[in-house]
Amino acid sequence: VAVSYPANPAGLGTQSMPNSLAGGTGGGFFEPIEIHFVDASTGAPTTVPAAGIWVADGPTNDVSVTFRDSSGAVITTVPPPPTSAFIGIAAPIGIATMELATSNPDDFYVDDLH
Repeated sequence: VAVSYPANPAGLGTQSMPNSLAGGTGGGFFEPIEIHFVDASTGAPTTVPAAGIWVADGPTNDVSVTFRDSSGAVITTVPPPPTSAFIGIAAPIGIATMELATSNPDDFYVDDLH
């Protein structure tokens, strides 16, 4: 499993705030945020070989991302980066689900799923 914390991956936009999701443990936010990959033509669950998402969480920067395979087994959990960042992995086994969760009662935002 390869973990990525690039400052700005080539070709990835970071300015689509109208399409962002908010999560958190307080203030009416949903948490955790789960992302399940599906086949666009059939709607059936599927896996992807690599996935990642931009996470903005200040001031606590405590959002971790758990990646799971099609059986629900944890591939890896990426700990929170020190600042807002792109969190992504490549996993030959296939990624079926991403779960984003925070341990503090604050909000976080995610955007630009890749």
